[in-house]
Amino acid sequence: MSSSAPAQTVTVSDPAPVDVETTTSLSVPATAITGTAVDLTATVAPSNAVGTVQFKSNGTAIGAPVTVTSGVATLSHAFDAAGAQSVTADFTAGAGFVSSSAPAQTVTVSD
Repeated sequence: MSSSAPAQTVTVSDPAPVDVETTTSLSVPATAITGTAVDLTATVAPSNAVGTVQFKSNGTAIGAPVTVTSGVATLSHAFDAAGAQSVTADFTAGAGFVSSSAPAQTVTVSD
């Protein structure tokens, strides 16, 4: 004796896109002179990540957010006060990526 089950409907859908994790690293000079511009560079991986980087010194934003191009965002900045400056870089991701932040780096600024 054979038997059969009635037909069932199966719905197949594409999986939801998964945002790609990113990592951000920061490169700053060890020392700087007040009033003299130095380059602050953030590198975002993967290099195709889209978004902007906001650089901060001692928790205060420096300039406007910088667009990431080929995984790199660079800001030329002149510190206006002597002393140790704790610089960070926060990557704000565009669609398809996850935001990340670089650990703080110290720039010793002298007159």
